[in-house]
Amino acid sequence: MNERSLVSKPFIYLVVFLFAATAGAEDLSYELLDAANSGKTDAVIQLLSRGANVEAKTSEGATALAVAANGGFTETAKALLENGASVSSRSKGGGTILMFAAQNGHASTVEVLVNAGADVNDVKDDGWTALMLAAQNGHEQTVSSLLDLGADPSLQAVTGSTALTAAAQRGHTAIVQALLDGGAAIDIQPKDGGSALMLAAQNGHLDCLKLLIAKGANVELRAPDGSTALLLATSTGHPDVVRALLEAGLDADGSAADGTTALLLAARAGRTEVVDVLLAAGADADKAADDGTTALFAASFDGELEMVHALLAHGADVNGRARGGWTPLMVASQAGHLAVVEVLLEQGADVNAVTKEGTSALDIAQQTGQPDVVKLLEQAGATQ
Repeated sequence: MNERSLVSKPFIYLVVFLFAATAGAEDLSYELLDAANSGKTDAVIQLLSRGANVEAKTSEGATALAVAANGGFTETAKALLENGASVSSRSKGGGTILMFAAQNGHASTVEVLVNAGADVNDVKDDGWTALMLAAQNGHEQTVSSLLDLGADPSLQAVTGSTALTAAAQRGHTAIVQALLDGGAAIDIQPKDGGSALMLAAQNGHLDCLKLLIAKGANVELRAPDGSTALLLATSTGHPDVVRALLEAGLDADGSAADGTTALLLAARAGRTEVVDVLLAAGADADKAADDGTTALFAASFDGELEMVHALLAHGADVNGRARGGWTPLMVASQAGHLAVVEVLLEQGADVNAVTKEGTSALDIAQQTGQPDVVKLLEQAGATQ
């Protein structure tokens, strides 16, 4: 999910400066924008009394009120509103003044703007709302204020993102709680990512994940690409999250559409701790993907010696065959992992097994320039 943001305070100052360079006779407008950007309420009032345009805009389309809201200058915002500033103007991209305040966590300014008529559920061009921006950035008080003021937590952006998914992705547990209490749908899945539970799992936010599980989130949901919370936590290496998902009832042998198991995924990613958690939970050490690849193949190819030992101890077949007839010994020989080759041989790997094309581990080691492996294989009885 892409993170959303409006214009930062330093950037607004920059565009105000650029505005000044071309302002010409509109010096009062520039001064007004500059004063609003600094929260100088008295200066704002004085400039307005001198004829400054209350709706003057920066090159990004932000009015003085938007600039003040972005900085959380509530009294300045009040002064501008009292002098006729529109609460409904938009910057480029459709951002509203309320969004400027919300994304930066200025709860008091948010309340002033909504009470002045700002639409709490207005959306940007991409469908993001003030609530989504506040939730994404972890502004708990602002989220609570927006909900109290009528913000709808069920609204979805163009991509399907919600305030809940935005908060869960960042691990803002208290905000997730507030949104759920406010009626947010727990299992909505954006087009560009998974559900709130999947996002919390993927990013290792254990407390957030546990809360979502306790609130009834569906732990078995799949993203459009077939990913599950377990697979996402596995690939990103969060053993505590993996353990929590397994305790919630997920199958340790859960797999993707192509048969890739969580164990195989963990092995491919070099996630030794996750492999240990999955094995302890009863994952089948020898379960293969559709192409015949097992976790032992991945660990052998990557030279993960500790992982190889663990998989063999839990029943992985040392002579398992993947597509084309390849064995773990062959992939370890190809990659030149001498210690792994030695362990596989000690555990009964067939040194003279061949692929469907008749290629042996010795042939592969010779072809890939692995002299130490060649020597070890020959000592173990490999023949041409």
